[in-house]
Amino acid sequence: MMSYNQLAWYNCIDPGFDYNTEESATGNRMDVAMNRVGFYEFFEEPIIDGILISRTLLEGKVNLIKENGYYHVSANSGKRIFPDIPAYCKTRGTDFITFADPGTWSYANYFELPESLYDTDDLIDYYSHMRYDLAGSVDWPIVDRIMQTVDGKRKFSELDEETKEHRRILTLELAEDFIKKCRKRGEINFMPFGTIQGYSTKTYRESLRKVLKMGYEYIAIGGLPAYSEERVVDLLNMIKDEIDRAGMRGIGMHMYGRFPAPDYTAHYLECYVSSFDNNSSFIYASKNDCAYVNPDYRYHGNVPIKPCCSVKIPMESGPMLSRVRRYHPESYESTLAHCKKSFRLFVKYVKTGEQKDMRNFLRAYTDLNFALEEVRRVKLKNEAKILRHVEIGRNALESKGWQRCGCTSCRTIRDHIYLSRGTNRTYHAFAHNTYVQYTRLQRELKKAKKNVSYNYDQTKLRKIHKLNNLERTAIKKDAR
Repeated sequence: MMSYNQLAWYNCIDPGFDYNTEESATGNRMDVAMNRVGFYEFFEEPIIDGILISRTLLEGKVNLIKENGYYHVSANSGKRIFPDIPAYCKTRGTDFITFADPGTWSYANYFELPESLYDTDDLIDYYSHMRYDLAGSVDWPIVDRIMQTVDGKRKFSELDEETKEHRRILTLELAEDFIKKCRKRGEINFMPFGTIQGYSTKTYRESLRKVLKMGYEYIAIGGLPAYSEERVVDLLNMIKDEIDRAGMRGIGMHMYGRFPAPDYTAHYLECYVSSFDNNSSFIYASKNDCAYVNPDYRYHGNVPIKPCCSVKIPMESGPMLSRVRRYHPESYESTLAHCKKSFRLFVKYVKTGEQKDMRNFLRAYTDLNFALEEVRRVKLKNEAKILRHVEIGRNALESKGWQRCGCTSCRTIRDHIYLSRGTNRTYHAFAHNTYVQYTRLQRELKKAKKNVSYNYDQTKLRKIHKLNNLERTAIKKDAR
């Protein structure tokens, strides 16, 4: 089973960032942007098997340009031109499979899809020109309720069964159109996959049967992030039965948004799952109270280790202090002083590692937490909870989980990886969490393969990847 990450390609680390001074030695802002590296480049150890790129997300981050009938990428305000995705993501010459989808999750809350998503020929052009290895049909995610903003307020409404069925049928129609037009072109440089959607076991079964009849060699199951692990296992049992009945064992199958829990890894393998994507490692890294996933969870000596932890010191230009300035201007200067003092003492502790410096930091950090209570989005509400919040930070620092982890990020920034303060540390925590998750997956897969005979044959996909990895000269990579 292969693990794809949909956030790795644009959440980049500045290799010249000094975490003690919070300044970059790389140069000015544009130099920093042009010299950042993806964490899969930064890491010395394996961390992912491939990169998932959604078109809507790509278009939000770079300029996707079609000139003379050919797609290419313009990034860094036009200062760099890239002919394809392997060049842009710097994966050419690596084993990373590039996985593409249209990014229709962005339209889960809409009642109509953009007209551009119905242009299957253009979608195939985009996939071909960008040299993706594995690329999928357009689907319309089926959710139980949608969220819309009305007069500045969020409004939730249930999605009725008629609308769900419309989305399911449209997904099947677009999948059929996609595979027919891929075949019509003859040789294409990616493996197409068809996506199915459903809202019950019956509708998933109907969608699966139709997609299997279309003749896809790879399929993807959508709409799963909201389901419990038990519900997904039940669906997998049904999918396995249908694949066996159709005599299509050996087909590739991707699970959108599902990273198998340790207890279910073998079952995923038994049910022919060959790949999945998951961004939970980034969700943890971007949460204030749960950023760093500890590599060992229970106890180290007498120090209890939480599953994840975070130390939060707001930045001067960050949203927390902006709220203080706006709603409590009278306390802004004192809160800012608490932030500066806490950060200064934190840096001193990281440099010395001495207990007295940790105690000095924790006293300042306690004062800071009391000062921030008025503007927290989720208030801790009483002194005992605030002190427990500080205790989580103390346990993290005392346990020194970064020493036992030993991943590239932990070795590079040490205790700074616990600190939620700006994107650079967040991306390191994201990389570390992904590493922990991937390492656990490989451990579980190794055990599962002893008892499960099935394993997806990657020969054809790897051949496509090898051909796409060949260097070619199409467009200048430097500034025009």
